[in-house]
Amino acid sequence: SGTTLGYHCIGEPGSCVDKPHAHDHHELLCFLGGDPTNINDFGAEIRICLGEEQEEYIITSPTIVSLPPGLKHCPLEVTKCTKPIVFLEISTTKEYTATGEDGRRVDQFSPE
Repeated sequence: SGTTLGYHCIGEPGSCVDKPHAHDHHELLCFLGGDPTNINDFGAEIRICLGEEQEEYIITSPTIVSLPPGLKHCPLEVTKCTKPIVFLEISTTKEYTATGEDGRRVDQFSPE
């Protein structure tokens, strides 16, 4: 067991993760406003696809997405950003790993 945390401050639109992938552990994707005195002040729009069918969801307010083991997710893209936001990845594992559609390891978040 264990936990890993990825912390990303995002200040402009762009692709975060292009390729759909899954994990063998639980993961939380947390999107918060970048002002630590008011995390509800959210100035972004985020697009994420979930499941085998790649169902698209649009996030426009502070949100936590709970991903059970094996749930395919991504692409993940910030489509609008008028002020900085915080993106936290919380994984219930000592070492982050992700498996893509071809069964190969996928690299972590890579902002442009």
